[in-house]
Amino acid sequence: MSNEKTMGERLQELLKRVTDVGDSFKANMLRSFNEQYKNGRILSPRQTELLNEWEELFSDDRVQALVQYKDEYAQSEEMQNLFKLALQYYKDNP
Repeated sequence: MSNEKTMGERLQELLKRVTDVGDSFKANMLRSFNEQYKNGRILSPRQTELLNEWEELFSDDRVQALVQYKDEYAQSEEMQNLFKLALQYYKDNP
């Protein structure tokens, strides 16, 4: 028995991760890929390439790091103030 995931399993798992992170653009593309796959059509080489890239981009470690950063940012008045300062700078200096 193989431990390799089917294309459908890969698409569903990645869609969940991307949705959890809040990347609506990639989530919509993955929904489209998934519908294509469910309808019996194979993914194009470029779609497969994107799937591979996104699986790496949204790995357990990277998603955990993003969640940790979001938590730290939400709790850090200093980080939020620095971001607001940067926004104001670029607004004042287009």
